[in-house]
Amino acid sequence: MKLSEMIYDLVNDLPIPKYAVEFGALDGVRNSNIRKLLENGWKGLWIEPDATNFANLKNNIEGLDVEILNVAVSNKEGMTTLYHHPRFAGKSSLVHPDQRFFPGRALGKVVPDDKYPQNVLCRRLETILGTREIGYMSIDVEDFDTVVVEDMMASVVRPHVFSVEFREQSAFDTQYELVQNEYELVDRLSNDAIYKLKAGI
Repeated sequence: MKLSEMIYDLVNDLPIPKYAVEFGALDGVRNSNIRKLLENGWKGLWIEPDATNFANLKNNIEGLDVEILNVAVSNKEGMTTLYHHPRFAGKSSLVHPDQRFFPGRALGKVVPDDKYPQNVLCRRLETILGTREIGYMSIDVEDFDTVVVEDMMASVVRPHVFSVEFREQSAFDTQYELVQNEYELVDRLSNDAIYKLKAGI
């Protein structure tokens, strides 16, 4: 089962706000974890830092009640560099490929690309979302996920359900330690963990 299908089955009938957030959204179609929710009446927000992906995203929102935002989600505010993965089209990260971008799969040198690196505006989750009530949030920021989870837990942002990508067991362990006081682990699917806010929080 795909993560998007699992999420839909889990959250669509829960008594939670019908508002979903996803970053990085890519083009809003490929590998989207919230598109099915949006197609079934949810409102939402798509966040995508890459300029090419964002241009494509604009073309894929017709008929959906969704905002789109062209920023990178980080633990700090301001301009920084966005890198692309030399072997995976459309994938980008705030982490340089030579450091941790897709560990074990980042083979060879970075392939020159006239679209990368890009200068992008970074915003913290709390700046973007404030105290907005979020039913479901998808965190997939290519090797920066744990940093974003840590920043989320230090903020007022508390989605009722969220999924987060991890690329190795140590990343999962760290993420779980960060959220376990307020969230329960619902499931793990491949390199994604799904958490639900504990009752009474």
